[in-house]
Amino acid sequence: MPGSDFGVSPWPEPSVRRLTRSDRSVPVPGLERPSGLVVAARDERSTWVAETLAPALGLAPRDVEPTAGGPARWGTERLVEAVVHPSGPEELATQVATAPPWWISRWCGEVVAAELCPFCGLVEGRNGTAPGAP
Repeated sequence: MPGSDFGVSPWPEPSVRRLTRSDRSVPVPGLERPSGLVVAARDERSTWVAETLAPALGLAPRDVEPTAGGPARWGTERLVEAVVHPSGPEELATQVATAPPWWISRWCGEVVAAELCPFCGLVEGRNGTAPGAP
């Protein structure tokens, strides 16, 4: 819809929400480990991340280059992608080393090697399929 902004959130359930002038919020989980926030924006819309999303998460955003496949994945050039990531390399290494076998998220289609999809937040089994499953 021209002139409209939407927020996509995987938590607590996958949703797409229209952002209005009076309500520009999306639901975010509390963070249980040291984390960072990276933002890939194609235009000035990254101010929403700095003014609304980052404070809700309690994180300072760090700008990175826009993703090459973002417009194709989301179907628009009007795009800001924000990703919360573990900030400590030791914790990330432990998470990868102890990860369960990989599975495919039904919501985002990503291959995941963790109980929780880091892209969309869905849980293995309840929302994902085992490798090779239909």
